[in-house]
Amino acid sequence: MIDKHGPTIQDLIEDSGKFGKEFLLALAKQVLDHIECMHGKGFIHRDVKPEVFSLAKDLGHTSDLNVHIIDLGLAKRYRYPKTEQHIAMKCKIRFKCLSHFASHRARQGFQQSRRDDLESIGNMMMYLQYGQLPANFLCKDINPVVDRLASEAMWLSELPTAFVPFLKYTQSLQFEQKPDYDMAWGILRAAIIERSDC
Repeated sequence: MIDKHGPTIQDLIEDSGKFGKEFLLALAKQVLDHIECMHGKGFIHRDVKPEVFSLAKDLGHTSDLNVHIIDLGLAKRYRYPKTEQHIAMKCKIRFKCLSHFASHRARQGFQQSRRDDLESIGNMMMYLQYGQLPANFLCKDINPVVDRLASEAMWLSELPTAFVPFLKYTQSLQFEQKPDYDMAWGILRAAIIERSDC
């Protein structure tokens, strides 16, 4: 099945580096739509990063963009299937993903929920737009105790200003709260269009 797909986003980064605004907007919308669809089926992804998204094999123009999720290895139910009850938030859990795109709360050792997927999308799009992430995203040894000491203000101060509203929105969501995906898209779209400096 995967051989019918084209390159991953990570492959494109390695081949061509930065992307145009039109491409990023189309990509962000489809990624967000796919994650919303997963959430609607009761699952969170927990590992949003360029390697897990593949594009259509014959990509000639942005209008031909067709994104696929090709790795669901860390996906998890956030609702119990029989009761539809949301999972409980836990702290000090082992951080199971070493992705630079993980949310701040995941790095602090908190259980992930829908808000964390959205924050990871913002982190990934920030990386695709600017070609880099803030230095504090790149720690190889993630230490929940140390990261817990980093305030939200300190974390946000490292971001390109265009992405601060999106990350503030995702971090304002409560653990069990359903994101407003239309609002999230509007904020993310504005961040991509603005293209401020790091």
